[in-house]
Amino acid sequence: MSRTDLTLGQWKQMYERDIGVLADDTLVVVDDGKRAQKHDTAAKVRLTLHDCRQWGKDAVTARTAAPPIPLAAAQRAWTSMINASGQAAAHCVAALQRRSLGAARKFRQQLAIVERDEATLVRLLNG
Repeated sequence: MSRTDLTLGQWKQMYERDIGVLADDTLVVVDDGKRAQKHDTAAKVRLTLHDCRQWGKDAVTARTAAPPIPLAAAQRAWTSMINASGQAAAHCVAALQRRSLGAARKFRQQLAIVERDEATLVRLLNG
């Protein structure tokens, strides 16, 4: 059986963890970012920057590791979540390195897409 011939159950068993990884990256970045905002120190900014970069790496890994989901709506949400995660991570890095308000705004927009797609995936894969 090739990677593209997986059933939905097999995909969930093998790759559903990747959804959680990206969702956890989102939570870590947002939580560290909120803490850094309240007590803006170089160390906290560096930690958040590291988290953003890790999120971007995880998005790239997820893009290449998992085969297509054998459920069209779930595949669309998964692809969207991966793309939005990569873009959000890049905007996060730009916002922190350049203190760019535009990048921060774009980060929040992509973050909303990631959260929406995660909810869709959970509903479709577990519903």
